[in-house]
Amino acid sequence: MSLPWPNIRHARYSSLLCKDIQPSTLKVLHRCSRLRTLILFSENGSQINQIPYDFFLNLRSLRLLNLSFTSITELPDSIGSLKHLRYLDVSDTYIENLPESITNLYGLHTLKLKNCFKLLHLPKNMKNLTNLQHLELDIKRQINSMPPEFGRLTSLQTLSAFIVGKEQGQCIDELKDMSCLQGSICITSLENVASVKEAISAKLDEKPYLDKLELQWNVFKDGQVEQPVLAGLQPHNGIKELVITGYGGFMFPSWLSNPSFYKA
Repeated sequence: MSLPWPNIRHARYSSLLCKDIQPSTLKVLHRCSRLRTLILFSENGSQINQIPYDFFLNLRSLRLLNLSFTSITELPDSIGSLKHLRYLDVSDTYIENLPESITNLYGLHTLKLKNCFKLLHLPKNMKNLTNLQHLELDIKRQINSMPPEFGRLTSLQTLSAFIVGKEQGQCIDELKDMSCLQGSICITSLENVASVKEAISAKLDEKPYLDKLELQWNVFKDGQVEQPVLAGLQPHNGIKELVITGYGGFMFPSWLSNPSFYKA
């Protein structure tokens, strides 16, 4: 395809919604040093399967980058040079890894990774993205564990799930300061929580914007341990939906029968 723009170097916004985007198109876009929005999107997928290593080095003004539905399997390290990037969407791609340089995008607000089923882990320094507000991916189906010190992302509003680990920096207490969480979240692998003290440390009762909470045990260990753990996972009284799965305790905690959880 051709891009017949007379002043292409001065372009600020590029939205290419076409049936097939040829790799040669990227060579033209590389000249758009003032570009702030770049959308390479095709309803039926595109022919682009690789982004040149140096592609982003000349696009340092980008605020929004949408590469969804392309055939890319990776992002080049040069994406770390996009210091002004606020929104990144690589949903529905074949991406297998995110480069560690992506954790240098300190201004990133939204990261979309939905339906990237070959992506098995997030960069270990995700904790650096302290301005991140929306992380969109199916955590339970896409990754094996949370990156260490994930709890530093205290601005997060959208988080579908949290996988509780055993190692320091991956335990349930990483949730304690994430009071901006909204909508729905599943806390899974609760068999890794060893005591009521650990459960209380998540401070679920201090997350008033959550509407739905799912508490999930994947491995049965000891009902006598699970019972106090569930007692410590009391959510705020305004929760609209509560789902408990895999729980092996003999009794439910008293807070479940609290009248405040049955508002008309």
